[in-house]
Amino acid sequence: MTRSAGAERLLVGDHQPVWNTVLEGFGFHEPGKARMARRSPWDELHPGRPWAAHMAPNGKGVQELRAAIRRHLARDSNEHR
Repeated sequence: MTRSAGAERLLVGDHQPVWNTVLEGFGFHEPGKARMARRSPWDELHPGRPWAAHMAPNGKGVQELRAAIRRHLARDSNEHR
């Protein structure tokens, strides 16, 4: 593992950004065929990637994802007071 990869893992582990916890699928690479069954939470909330449009819905609707984001951010805010 490179230094930058190790540093990234530490930062993600400590700060748990919303795109690594609640909204997975933030990366810009098309997922492999084994993972093409459903859109990622990121693509469900942020439509527009051509390859994601052909995938089945995530199973969590936009309102449910937004509520999960609010809970995550509220928890994070309470932990850093």
